[in-house]
Amino acid sequence: MGATAISAFSSGHLSFNNLLRYAGNSTDTDVFFADTLQEVYMFDAPSGTNDQWVALANAWAQKYGEQKVVRGYSQWKPTNVSLLLGSAQQVEEGKVIVNSENDNRSFALLGVPFFKDAISGGNSQSIHQVIPALMLNDALIRSQF
Repeated sequence: MGATAISAFSSGHLSFNNLLRYAGNSTDTDVFFADTLQEVYMFDAPSGTNDQWVALANAWAQKYGEQKVVRGYSQWKPTNVSLLLGSAQQVEEGKVIVNSENDNRSFALLGVPFFKDAISGGNSQSIHQVIPALMLNDALIRSQF
């Protein structure tokens, strides 16, 4: 198996977080996490779960190298989102903020203000459904493989 990216959508992050918890816990999985897994993407994890995902994805990337890619797209701002951004950067509604110190990290806050003119009704459930459909394209354009 070659270079791999893994993503999850919504409550799928509960399983994704469990997977990331295994990173580095066993020599049996170390080859996968170190050599095969290259990129991870978060698509609108539930509030709170997204905090856990950011922490786990960041820990994986720190352990296995700065070349690892971590991208988050959500309508909820994780409390620890600073782990994905450069030291002086802040999240901006409706913008993909690429880490100024490592372009392999990014986060986009995509709430109601961003989608209000594009989605009829612009409610959080409509936005929830459209985030992975639109933002997978962004992740793949920025992909390193």
